[in-house]
Amino acid sequence: RLPRRHGDLWIGNTGATPPPEEGPVVFDPSCVFGHSELDLALGDLFGGFSPAFHDAYHAVLPKAAGFEERGRVYALYHYLNQLNLFGDPHVAAKCAELMRTILGDAQPPTPAAA
Repeated sequence: RLPRRHGDLWIGNTGATPPPEEGPVVFDPSCVFGHSELDLALGDLFGGFSPAFHDAYHAVLPKAAGFEERGRVYALYHYLNQLNLFGDPHVAAKCAELMRTILGDAQPPTPAAA
């Protein structure tokens, strides 16, 4: 069973409560059920979170094998969404670059033994 994720987690959807109870706050969710890496991919596209955030995150939930490869696929999803919404040529170029990288990472299937 997949856990619920924020779905639109980036630096612009974070904040902090005022003192004296100061603490982190996330808002404007687009909740989805999915892998934890989905939120991380979007968070890194638009300014990103600090290395300290990533260190603390991965101390609780370590990177699984294939983390970087899956991150590129998740990033492509978010870039394609941005391209669909805003039609930015820079984003179109980023989508094409990511697709080439993803396809370059792909291993051809091994033929089944006869």
